[in-house]
Amino acid sequence: GRVAIELVPAFAPRSVAQIKRLVRSGFYDGLSFYRVIENFVAQGGIGEGSPAHRKVPTLPAEFTFPAAKATPFMPVQKPEIWANETGFWQGFAIGRDPATGRAWAIHCPGVFALARDADPDTSSSEFYIAIGEAPRHLDRNLTVLGRVIAGMRFVQAAPRGDREVNSGVIPPGRPQLRIRRAMIAADLPDDIRPAFHVMRTDTAEFRARIEAQRRRDNPFWVVRPVAHLDICTVPVPVR
Repeated sequence: GRVAIELVPAFAPRSVAQIKRLVRSGFYDGLSFYRVIENFVAQGGIGEGSPAHRKVPTLPAEFTFPAAKATPFMPVQKPEIWANETGFWQGFAIGRDPATGRAWAIHCPGVFALARDADPDTSSSEFYIAIGEAPRHLDRNLTVLGRVIAGMRFVQAAPRGDREVNSGVIPPGRPQLRIRRAMIAADLPDDIRPAFHVMRTDTAEFRARIEAQRRRDNPFWVVRPVAHLDICTVPVPVR
């Protein structure tokens, strides 16, 4: 099946540029999701210990970006457990800290980001997609490039590894979800280029969706939840 990922250069310009270069070179064609942990992440690429991986240039950490870029900003929650404030910008869930003037993409399910070693500046080609509950402890600790906007069910179907054995890396000989081919949609001819429509998140209509999630005032609720709203529970429609 086809998986579509929306990349956001504003989050991490150098990292997005490198991933696009690798895709265009055919680097990911035939590779797999080799580390898949239930309710956490599906990690793909060539394998962090392979000689080919070591030849890919490492990237400086791009964990945050100037908050001034994220305008117009649609606020959701302030304060919030993992951030001073959360909100949406161009369809993406982000956190921001007015004191530092920095913003960052939030690890909601479907987020697409780069894996790394202990050194913050060691991301290169290996990536992961969040497939479980939002791993918010990863916020501001890894470089986020975008999010899955279609085909998430195919990623969710990836065979799992064992979290307790080699950190979820799938052993040789076991089934893995293969990447048949990776492409940049903008490079495709008009007649086969996919088109997606993402609901704007800077409108009164979307604000109403946020408040409906916050209030939950329909008759189903016997005990109404608190008004604190987890941004990852607010879906952004895509068609």
